Formats: sequence, structure tokens, C-alpha cells
Amino acid sequence: MTTLAERLSWAPARLAELLARYNIPGGSVAVWHDGEEYAIASGMANTTARIKATTDTLFLIGSITKVYTTTLIMQLVDAGVVELDAPVHTYVPELRLADEEATATVTVRHLLTHTSGITGDYFPNTGRGDDAVERCVASLGEVNMLYRPGEMFSYCNSGFILAGRLVEKLTGGTWDAALRSRLLDPIGSTHFATLPEEALVHRVGVAHAPHPETRAQRPGEMWPEVRSGGPAGFTPWATTGDLLRFARLHLSGGLAPDGARVLSAKSVAAMQAQEVRDTLSSSADSDGWGLGWARFRYGADEPVVGHNGGSSAVLRVLPQRNLAIASLTNASGGALVGHQMIDAIVNELYGLRIPTMPEAPALALDLRPYAGVYRHHTFAHHVTAGDGLLTLHDASGYWPSVTLRPLDATHFRTEMPGSDVPGRAAFLQPDANGHPRYLHISGRACVRE
Repeated sequence: MTTLAERLSWAPARLAELLARYNIPGGSVAVWHDGEEYAIASGMANTTARIKATTDTLFLIGSITKVYTTTLIMQLVDAGVVELDAPVHTYVPELRLADEEATATVTVRHLLTHTSGITGDYFPNTGRGDDAVERCVASLGEVNMLYRPGEMFSYCNSGFILAGRLVEKLTGGTWDAALRSRLLDPIGSTHFATLPEEALVHRVGVAHAPHPETRAQRPGEMWPEVRSGGPAGFTPWATTGDLLRFARLHLSGGLAPDGARVLSAKSVAAMQAQEVRDTLSSSADSDGWGLGWARFRYGADEPVVGHNGGSSAVLRVLPQRNLAIASLTNASGGALVGHQMIDAIVNELYGLRIPTMPEAPALALDLRPYAGVYRHHTFAHHVTAGDGLLTLHDASGYWPSVTLRPLDATHFRTEMPGSDVPGRAAFLQPDANGHPRYLHISGRACVRE
């Protein structure tokens, strides 16, 4: 019988090729399939120290952490101490949002499905103390709500920080401690860190950023590594092998490698079930959202769950195939490496392909009403119209210029420089003059000024 390593013998060369193509210093890919595990690495973990990337190198996993936080919440559901449709203030009574009605009505389910309406990209640096998450949640009343809870999907880091605080309130310690004792230790995840001092005892793939002129990668910042953002994914590090240990928990119906029950099979299934049908702005393979998990479809109709971490990390799980694939890198754009590796691996093993975004048709559409400024907390997206397309410029400089080509009057194909994986955006709730109230892009609802 051909082993997994033999079937994927081409993967090391392909990984090295993709890292070079996308200007990523280093990365690792690991695969779990029917009891076999295969891991590879290539490039540099630290270009300054000249440390090579290996399969036991820790990388920032970003928002993949949100599925870990959801798993902690579902353990509390299993224990009978949390109800998904109960208001969050039941468990965090000090919660104060900008809107009194939202404070009273936002539920735990809203947090786990990104439908709370809380402005998502609010993550103040509240220090390194054990009260960092608590202090962040205490300041949520300072930011505006985007919409009424449950009205739509908008990716929400703030909501997962609040979910982390709920975990703290019900477990009596920090989110970090709950993660370690209730999840990481039971599944044997030994190369996982939530704080820099924990990561530094391991080989670390430090974050890199390109030099503004030469584009050479050097150690830098991919996102703010603030402790308050831990439950949303700002601080955790792991190896690809440790991500597979977590994925195997969800492939096994909630059992640890030693057979111990960590999560009920009912909760595993609930997390993977569709909660949100349309995430409005998404990739071509999107199939909505579950509890914590993003949902995808490969091939004709292959169900997949997973999550990305920033633009550098990717985890995909194919429950019907007992297959999980993790890709971690150390620079923005590394998710493109993961996307290409996963597409090649599922094609090799099962003849599946990740769907691609359709080309934009030629439409006689007046794009002038779409032009304007759309804001999501710190991001101000300036949209201009011309030559049959829209162009988005972010005033902060965080986002590159984005080209938007109409697919219909609501949905647009998005194209970013340096990316060969187009996405989708949507303009929502037009007024009598055709001016949309929202631009929905990269999973986020941005309000027209």
C-alpha cells in the first residue's frame, strides 16, 4: 500500500516553489489522513538569525484560535453552564455595549457566528496583565454597533475577545489558563504558546514584513500581538502538528488521542453545522459559517470546515475523508501558499479542486452611486468609480488598493495586487438614490459615511 508520504513526495519542492513565488521566508505544511501524518517545512524561520524553518517550528496561528475559543465555550455548553441563545450579560453581567438594546439581546451564539453587530476590529492594548481581556471588554461601550444583533454576518474579533472573557468568568482564571488545562493538555498539544515567553523556549518562526523599498523580508509585525486579543487569535503560536492534534479532536467526534472525551459528539456536530448561510463577502468556496468554524465546499459538493489566520495561516478539515491539512508561514501573503498547497493535496488524494471565483461579465451598470467612503472602525475605504469598475483605497494604508468588478448589481469580484485568488464583495441596502448603506468586504460590514 502506498503511504501518505509517498503520495505526497512532490510536496516539499512545491512548498519551496510557492514560498519563493509569494516572497514568504518560511513555512510548514502538515497532513493527517486516516491515521497517517506527514509534515514538511522549508525556508527560514528567522531571516536575521538565519534559523531554518522545521516541522517543529512555532508560527503565529492568528484567527484559527477562534475555533479553539469556540471549543472552550462548547465544553461549557456540554457542562450545562452555558446556553448558546442566552444573552451574554447572563455570564458577563458587567457588559456594556454602545447600544442598550444590544447589551440586553446579544447572545453567545451571536458571538460565535460573527452576527453580534459589535464593531469587529477593536483591540486596544490593555497591557500584559492577567486582566487584559477583562479591561478590553470593559471598554467595548466606546465603539459603535454596526447593526442590530443577528441582522447579518460581519467578522468580529471583538466578539471573540468577549467570548474569551465569558470563558474567564465561568472557569475562574485567565483564558490562557483555561485553554491550557481544558483543551491543549488533554489533546497532548505540547508545542502551543499564548505568550511570547512560552514561545521562546521553542524554535519560532517570527513574523516578517517586507522592506518598503527592496521588498526583502525582515522580522516585523503582521498584526498587533496584544494579550487582550488572545481569544481572537492575536497571540497564539503553534506548530502545524499541533494544529492537526486539534483538528483530530474534531474528526474523532470529540475524543483525545488517548480516547478521553474532551468535547461531546453533539457539540462537534453543532460547530460544523451551518449557522450562517451567506457571509456576504467571501471566497469562491465559501459555504457560510458554523459555530467558530468557517464552512467551505470543494469539488462538486465536498463539505469542509476550517479557518484562516490573518493572511499567513490556513487550516482545513474534511470530515468525510478523515483528512486535515495545516499550513503555517511567517509573513502576510502566506495564506496563498496554504491555499495552493491544500488545493494540490486534495486533488492528489481525492481529485478535488478548490472552486474559483467566476470572471466578471460585461455589465451596463451605473457605478457612480457606489462611490463614497465606507468605514469600519479604524478603516476608511474610499471607493471611486470609473472605466466599468470600482477601486478601493484604504486611507490608513493597511489595505492595498482593491479592484472591484461587478458580478451583478450587488456582488463584486475583488482583485488585490499580489494575490491570484480573487474574492467577493457586496454593496447592501441601497437608498432611494441607489447609495448603499454598507460595503461588505473581507467579511466585514463597512458603513457608508
